[in-house]
Amino acid sequence: MAMTRAVVFPRLLPPKGTPQRLVLVGVAAASLLLVGPFFFWFFTWFGWSLDPARVTEALALPVRPAHATQMLLQMGEKLSRNDQTMRPYYPRVLALAKHPDTDLRRTVAWFMGEDPSSPEFHQALLSLLRDPAPMVRRRAALSLANFHDPAARAELTRILAPYTVTAELSGQVEFRIQPRDIAKAVTVVARIGGQDIAAGVPGTVGRQLVPNGETVRTGQAVLEILPDPSGVREARRALSLLAN
Repeated sequence: MAMTRAVVFPRLLPPKGTPQRLVLVGVAAASLLLVGPFFFWFFTWFGWSLDPARVTEALALPVRPAHATQMLLQMGEKLSRNDQTMRPYYPRVLALAKHPDTDLRRTVAWFMGEDPSSPEFHQALLSLLRDPAPMVRRRAALSLANFHDPAARAELTRILAPYTVTAELSGQVEFRIQPRDIAKAVTVVARIGGQDIAAGVPGTVGRQLVPNGETVRTGQAVLEILPDPSGVREARRALSLLAN
């Protein structure tokens, strides 16, 4: 009776637990982490033209702010390379400049700065320069610099100076952050009368302008936020555009 010889397949990976196996798995994981985001970024920003149906859906009422913001970022990247296929969407972008979501208005202000040939964007940015949110005003000023409009100069200069956080209502102040801490625009820096107060702008926490636990009135200055280095660089670049 003939003996059946077992078929031995070549080993594709080193044995489990060996250093060679660990190195190979680590290299494969690192490659996925690096290559995956690259291809997503490449095809999102530099790939085929945006699907008009997707753009219309993202900008249509009722707007989902996160969805519309992501779409505007993609559109703005194409607009920065003078992609004229974005022009049909300008009326909808102009309407979004009045949306209640702060991040969406800030993204709209950035998008408008990518086409300094548009008089409609120019006028809308002048309105956003008076926005109640400081980050929207700052973005509008940076975009207006692309239009070489000196109206942006005052807000750009304010970016270079400490920002003063004021009380939005009367009550006892409880600081939630310490001097020299790093804050984002949405970081809660204090609680006043049971309401959280955000920094409003990114930067380094500076002086506390009132003692912790003191009762303050509406509009009173309570804290300083020192300028963010990246914001300072952007403001200086924008101011240099105005000087030319």
